[in-house]
Amino acid sequence: TQLNPMIVVLDLRLPGVDGFEVCRMIRHDAHLSEVKILAISGYAEDAMKSKILKAGADDFMAKPFDNKELIERLAKLLEGAKSKAPGGREVL
Repeated sequence: TQLNPMIVVLDLRLPGVDGFEVCRMIRHDAHLSEVKILAISGYAEDAMKSKILKAGADDFMAKPFDNKELIERLAKLLEGAKSKAPGGREVL
């Protein structure tokens, strides 16, 4: 079974996981090319933001963040999505 998410919230600094590499892998997978990526990190330097956006993320948020802001960012990313999500699902 293949997952076809519409959006991924990606923490960049998890033990044993390189979020930058995960982002690049998503961007280079033909089945996931339309997925929106919101990267998050407790390290909010401009260099971190620039690096993840260059790796293919659509947006970046620093932790800690307000849940309302998270919902607003996710909604904005989904607004730009096509009328059909990966796998032919309707965007609601």
